[in-house]
Amino acid sequence: MNKNTFQNFFSQFVGHFGGEVLPEVHTVPYADFLFRSDLIVSELKTLEENKTSDHAKKLKALVVDWQRRGLLLAFGTVNISLPDLSQQCQREWLKILEPPIERLIRDANKQIRSTKEHLKLQGNKGLLLIANDGNFLHTDPRNFMILVSRVLQKKKDGKKRFPHIDGVCYFSYRVRTKAEGMPFWVSGVVAENDAALSAFQRKLNSAWLAYLSKITQQPVTELRKDTIDQYGLTRVRVEIKSWIEGDKHIVSAQVFCQKDNCGKPINLVSKPDKQQWVECPVHGAIGSFRNFDEYQKTIRQVINRNAQDRGLAGIEPDAQVRLI
Repeated sequence: MNKNTFQNFFSQFVGHFGGEVLPEVHTVPYADFLFRSDLIVSELKTLEENKTSDHAKKLKALVVDWQRRGLLLAFGTVNISLPDLSQQCQREWLKILEPPIERLIRDANKQIRSTKEHLKLQGNKGLLLIANDGNFLHTDPRNFMILVSRVLQKKKDGKKRFPHIDGVCYFSYRVRTKAEGMPFWVSGVVAENDAALSAFQRKLNSAWLAYLSKITQQPVTELRKDTIDQYGLTRVRVEIKSWIEGDKHIVSAQVFCQKDNCGKPINLVSKPDKQQWVECPVHGAIGSFRNFDEYQKTIRQVINRNAQDRGLAGIEPDAQVRLI
């Protein structure tokens, strides 16, 4: 899906959500959307061009240089993550990663600012929406949001360089996360106490999932922390994919370790009729169920409770459920 096609698709969603799609104005750079009742001006940027190969060459040269200088010890093929590197390595990698993100944020800040000035919306907040629809370099939402946060924290003469962006939502349409193979939606706000903007982001996220479910006829849902806590799954994160096969609603539930923000997929240890240990490859056993049926029942309860809260159909007793 090219940029214009996705823009049109998301614009239809905004109209369905109750927002306004702003017209193009050639005299000033306009933002894309206005959520008038929520006092939010929003700009959508789409990541499409795949820079993976170009970036891999630059990163490989960096890694070789880090090893030569004794900044990184690695043998064979290794996966590296920005937060796990030393400060020196992080700074040098960021010199490659940050410039394209900064250009994107600079453009969005300018468009939101001029829209607020032109339409006299000075009391509105600015929300940057970044959709990944084909860029496989940024398939780790956590690392990408670290980059965004660093850019938004930059100052000039003691003032924020991009003061008209108050929040960011980074989400995917077709692209999946590299580690888990899941679609994603990650939100963040610049001000820690901006409860109103955070609430709007959650509302927008839920509406987007519901809209996709309606358009594709493939039920889509996500799990909230409070729903997971209700069933005692505080040490894990459950991610859901669902679709239609013939006349069946198929649900795939994958569970990840949440301890210390681990994120590793967990394993079930033991036979189906015996006690099921929930085991993380990093932290070891982090919980248990009496048997596989109890584990499956718990996942079903979490999914159905969440679906009920969102006004979506739950899993019927005879529906096929794939638990990974």
